[in-house]
Amino acid sequence: MRIAIEAAKFSPEEANGCAARWRRFRNVGTMGKFESKLINNMIARGYDFPNFAKSCFDQIKDLASYGFPESHAASFAQLVYVSSWLKHLHAPTRFAAGY
Repeated sequence: MRIAIEAAKFSPEEANGCAARWRRFRNVGTMGKFESKLINNMIARGYDFPNFAKSCFDQIKDLASYGFPESHAASFAQLVYVSSWLKHLHAPTRFAAGY
């Protein structure tokens, strides 16, 4: 988002909207809609090399496709499992009620 705001002069709302779309639909291909705008704005602002602007966009695209790492997902799953077991063990009524 910071690259889009600083280098391509996207508004904060526009950059946030782009980031939300990139996170949600990264595999569908909606990122291409913003590629030309980001690159053209960077070139218009004096970034001389189209390859540099393209490289910036590619880095954003790669980050968007990275997603949530599996190691974090496994750690989170273990944390949820252990905390659920402890609630079940020490407060079964509350656990059953969803507290």
